[in-house]
Amino acid sequence: MAGVTKTAANILPALLLVGCGRSTWVVPPAPAGAPALQPALEDAFARAAARREADYREIVAPGSFERALADRLSTRDLQSWARAGEELFVRDVRTGPVDPVRRAGAGERAVADATRCAGCHHRGGQAGAGSYADLAYYDAPDGDLLRARPRLPPMLVGAALLELAARGDQSRQPFGRAPGRPRRVRDMIAACAAEHLGARWDDARVDAVAAWLAVLPEPIAETRMRDALLLRAARGRAAFQRVGCASCHTPSLAVSQPLLALAEGRRLDLRARLSRDGEPPYQVWAYSDLRAHDLGPALADPDGAAQFVTAPLWGLDSRGPYLHDGRAATVPDAIEAHAGEAATAREQYRALPGPEQSDLRIFLASLTRPATVEGIP
Repeated sequence: MAGVTKTAANILPALLLVGCGRSTWVVPPAPAGAPALQPALEDAFARAAARREADYREIVAPGSFERALADRLSTRDLQSWARAGEELFVRDVRTGPVDPVRRAGAGERAVADATRCAGCHHRGGQAGAGSYADLAYYDAPDGDLLRARPRLPPMLVGAALLELAARGDQSRQPFGRAPGRPRRVRDMIAACAAEHLGARWDDARVDAVAAWLAVLPEPIAETRMRDALLLRAARGRAAFQRVGCASCHTPSLAVSQPLLALAEGRRLDLRARLSRDGEPPYQVWAYSDLRAHDLGPALADPDGAAQFVTAPLWGLDSRGPYLHDGRAATVPDAIEAHAGEAATAREQYRALPGPEQSDLRIFLASLTRPATVEGIP
């Protein structure tokens, strides 16, 4: 019977990949370690040179970028679409004034607050988080900055996996600092392009950016460190569980179905990113339950709302500042700011002896992004 069950489990993904005229792109496994330096540098410089050449070509023959983009999107391979998504992410896609304050007064018209995605999602590498200077201010009554809802741009790497982790559970919020944001990665991309860039991207552009985000290596738990630090990180992981941090920052979430639907029949097969052998069980190690919790009045928005979605901790050491509004400059500052439903865990953290607090922070520092070599935008 066990053999029959295993066979059925193997057949199901295969059935999902065939027929119906759909394009299913298989996302390859993330690299196991740091890239070989020389070829990675050569590739980064070549890509930077190609981008500069494209800039000159656009000057000489306006519209060259759009034509090259259309050529890439006319193909049916993942690499071309991901490259198109990267180009859309790093290039200025609009001109004109920007305003970080998103007004909410009667008759107010929202003005874009950025010219390109990479302008706010850059810390820690491609599609990273934002800095304090990148805050967006939502729903400012009549332009009053002090009554706006400040939001720190989140890290976008791994967004496709977060959608899968939240699928089928309406209490989980894969994107945004508070409930009510889109639940699909492509809807999130389209909404952010409209809100922040004033751009109305068609399905192909949205899917290209989604494909690029999906092929970027997701965050990891760093293990390339001295044995003594590995031991302390392991003790810190145990302390993280013991004091109650993991009750909200759940280490992993199960995924039942590894295919991500895009538009026009396009799909991403993310099995290789969800398990070591591409077989069930599938899990996303984001360190979040993706649910909203009351964190107390001190962290509340100006309107008093204090319900915030548990921030994924993966990639923590590759970004900063922290919390929904960037008020915490360091990880200890962020821990100390927790209250409301997180108050008990904060008090238990405070009660730890100094060396155990350090162990816990070493564990958090091990949650980072894999080493890469990037070209200059």
